[in-house]
Amino acid sequence: MKKQTRALHFSFWFSLLFSTLALPTTQQNMAREDEELENLQRTILSSKLFSGEKVSDSEGVENSYHSARDASEKLDCNLEKLCELLAPGSPILGELADSKAANREEELLNYPPTPVPRRNTMNPRRSFDEAIEEETRTRPSWNDTTTRLDTIDLSDVQRPSLAWDDEGTTGSWSINNAYNFQNSVEPDRMQWRHVRVENSYQGPRCGERITHRFAVEIAEHFRNQGTIHQRYAWQIVETAMQILERESTLNFINIDKQSEITVCGDVHGQFYDLLNIFHMNGWPSKDRPYLFNGDFVDRGSFSVEVAFTLLVFKCAHPNKVFINRGNHESQSMNMLYGFHSEACAKYGEDIADRFRELFCHLPLAAVLNNDVLVMHGGLFSTDNVSLDDITNIDRLCEPPDSGLMAELLWSDPMPCLGRAPNSRGIGVAFGPDITKRFLEYNGLSLLVRSHEVRPDGYDVMHNGKLITVFSAPNYCDRMGNKGAFIRFRHDMRPKFVTFDAVPHPDVQSYVHPGIYY
Repeated sequence: MKKQTRALHFSFWFSLLFSTLALPTTQQNMAREDEELENLQRTILSSKLFSGEKVSDSEGVENSYHSARDASEKLDCNLEKLCELLAPGSPILGELADSKAANREEELLNYPPTPVPRRNTMNPRRSFDEAIEEETRTRPSWNDTTTRLDTIDLSDVQRPSLAWDDEGTTGSWSINNAYNFQNSVEPDRMQWRHVRVENSYQGPRCGERITHRFAVEIAEHFRNQGTIHQRYAWQIVETAMQILERESTLNFINIDKQSEITVCGDVHGQFYDLLNIFHMNGWPSKDRPYLFNGDFVDRGSFSVEVAFTLLVFKCAHPNKVFINRGNHESQSMNMLYGFHSEACAKYGEDIADRFRELFCHLPLAAVLNNDVLVMHGGLFSTDNVSLDDITNIDRLCEPPDSGLMAELLWSDPMPCLGRAPNSRGIGVAFGPDITKRFLEYNGLSLLVRSHEVRPDGYDVMHNGKLITVFSAPNYCDRMGNKGAFIRFRHDMRPKFVTFDAVPHPDVQSYVHPGIYY
């Protein structure tokens, strides 16, 4: 009897203890289910609201009802309770609608989106855009009214253009031949004017006009491994862009009887060898015209200095300095062979991107005295290509993998007759018969190109009808070749000048690791 009583007592207390412990668990499960249910219906409604569906009308409630019923069956929830929460006028519907309205209002207030500030390498604490904005507030300019293209009519707005004197020796700002701002350039083209040059800056300075003296000072400053101020970097690039925009894809250059022009081949970032050319031949000027035949950047350690030097002389003497595009004046090559990384390291990513756009405006070829064609690469995969065909090439793009533009930049000559696939994988290899037919078809006598290293700096091929000139001696500090340039007088007879490499600072190249030279 006592054993039975003890067993009953034990069973009673055990049941009571079990029910006490199980109650919170059940309540927690119910609360969790309610939370999951509420999250589910919020997800359903938010997806419908933000997709533009109306959920407050009967159709919307019905659609929400069916979605909720399917979800409730999966979660084993109370369907009536869920439908009650989904009914029109419920607090949850109002909360979601208010949230959507608030987000839309915030979106409208913040339009247009705030651009990511560009890096100002001269003052890391202040972005380039902030510097411009500060200067603009204190010094209004002619283009203050062009900052919002979507709200201001620019049909009658004109911007300053470059007008040069008869000899092309100096330039001045004027509004002669001004053209529609909206169709020519983005609004911040001239914002370099508002960048303040600090008193601590020790480099060359100039006003709004780029002169020969400033160009020489820039080159000498680079010789001492200096950098120029952001204001002048942007001024050179933007001014050169304006000049190149006016040039044709094929330039026709006339040489009078009293003058001569110097044609240089690849320089490839070898700045101190470029200075040696100027030392031997004279600075670019009204009395010393130059034609640079592409590939002036990449591989070498001073590509940015070479680019700025050529462009600043182009700005000082736009009718006496000419620059053709090479296959290395392109984004894909610059990314691999160092120019893009070098420009970013020395002047910021914005300048590097602007250089990419400028390269797309470089002419592809030039004709000297209607007799000599100068281009970087070579001839074409088809016959009967005329000078007009070259002129009509749309050069405002990255070089394609095929077509006339690609072949102008990439093709190479070969000693045998006919055409063959180019070992580079782009362009063609062409023989002396192809060169002869092209020259006869276009009434020319000589073809000058670059693009290839030559032991003596130049090479005459195809029965004297084709010349290769290469101006980067001891190419990549390992080839041991000479450099060369060519002088052409009015009679178009080439005079070759060769030279050796000169010492330069031991600065590592920016070529992408793993790239074979």
